[in-house]
Amino acid sequence: MLTSSNASTTEAGVNDIENQLFSETPNLLQLEAIEGLTQSQKTLPAKFFYDTKGSQLFDQICELDDYYPYRTELALLPRIAKDLSKMLSEP
Repeated sequence: MLTSSNASTTEAGVNDIENQLFSETPNLLQLEAIEGLTQSQKTLPAKFFYDTKGSQLFDQICELDDYYPYRTELALLPRIAKDLSKMLSEP
């Protein structure tokens, strides 16, 4: 059983995440966290790092002309998709 000592946090979004992560019944967030943290190379989905306001801010940043990585990656994907698919399906 997972428990949280600070489940009464009132910051927007934090309490919701804690309620889902530390509930008695396993849920998708809990399972994703456990799966990522039990791997030899630890990972967590990015959604664990942003509340609603943070996600909106990140989306706004991605739309800025000065923030080119996001658009560059999106533009590259169609060009490399076939080769990438081939590479990922090889044993």
